[in-house]
Amino acid sequence: MEFKSGNGWRCCYDPETGLYTAETGGGINHDLFEITKEIYDHIDDPGVKWPEGMIHNGGRHLYMTVNDRCGPPYTVILDTDYKLLCPWAETVTTGEVWDEDMTDEAVEAFASEANNREQRRAKKAERKRIMGKKELIEKLVREAHEKGGFSGTWLYAENGEIVSKGAIGVNDPEKGTPITEDMVFDLASVTKQFTAAAVMLLKRRGQLSLDDEITKFFPQLPFPGVTVRNLLNHTGGLPDYEEWIEKTALAEGNIPGNDIMIRFLAESGEEAEFAPGEKWEYSNTGYCVLAQIVETVSGMPFEEFLERNIFIPAGMTATKVYHRRKDGIEVPNLALGMVYEDGRYILPDDSADGDNNDVVPLDGVNGDGLVHSNIFDLFRWD
Repeated sequence: MEFKSGNGWRCCYDPETGLYTAETGGGINHDLFEITKEIYDHIDDPGVKWPEGMIHNGGRHLYMTVNDRCGPPYTVILDTDYKLLCPWAETVTTGEVWDEDMTDEAVEAFASEANNREQRRAKKAERKRIMGKKELIEKLVREAHEKGGFSGTWLYAENGEIVSKGAIGVNDPEKGTPITEDMVFDLASVTKQFTAAAVMLLKRRGQLSLDDEITKFFPQLPFPGVTVRNLLNHTGGLPDYEEWIEKTALAEGNIPGNDIMIRFLAESGEEAEFAPGEKWEYSNTGYCVLAQIVETVSGMPFEEFLERNIFIPAGMTATKVYHRRKDGIEVPNLALGMVYEDGRYILPDDSADGDNNDVVPLDGVNGDGLVHSNIFDLFRWD
């Protein structure tokens, strides 16, 4: 950055962004401006009697603090991006900060702020649009909850800013425990994006190719021609695992880990649904095999790979793969997924319906589900 300065003013040119900015005052009063190249070039000309006047009259006001003993100190933020525009400037907020509506009125009223009107009007229209969207989202959430169609948490953001977030409903109907915004949910098939990201990380590191066939990693599998790319795109044609693994878990009296996926494909005698690439069909099996490939290639458990390579780097401190039934662990702050049976809500673990309690024998698989997270971690991931 390049600077020019004098008594009570300083100007900056940032070659990386092409921006010209300035500050005036100091101590009790402090102002920031975006200025033109012409102001910057001539601010220190010998004939310039009042450099601050050039800045104030020709610049776009970004920020001001006032503490002149004529009243309580206050701060006016005319452009909320002032820190991005002037990263070099040190600002100290003084007293009460004017709200957006009051700032808009001042910009419209004072001729000295004419350079800010277009920008402020555009941002006001954007705030109105965002507020309308926030009100609509929260109206839809309330209505869905009142109709019995939604209990849970939500977060909607635009351009990295949260527009609406919240929680509604109860976590345990019998106890009346409310759902909270930071509760952790089993993401079910939303997990698949993390599995895909893990595969793409290994590809980026040169540890696998999307055109590698799965028989490269598991030669015992009777499914030639099926590639990593096919599994990512649901075009591999692998048979569905659920019924066979449920029966096997019941017969053997355990909850198997994800390595049973390879055993299923090698031993079950199930044939491919179609030739690789012939058609598209959603496949849980494919993503479980991808998780096993990640584990084989990386040399570490799939759960650990996600934690070390995705969750921790992204700051997702509440996100983890849990096998709570298989490993007999308590998940902190867990939102309970329940089913309605015989006139009441119960955990699927306690259900007599095989379609509901299949979560127990399938609790050890990876890749197609069982990442647990909350809305704030998912926002960080996004």
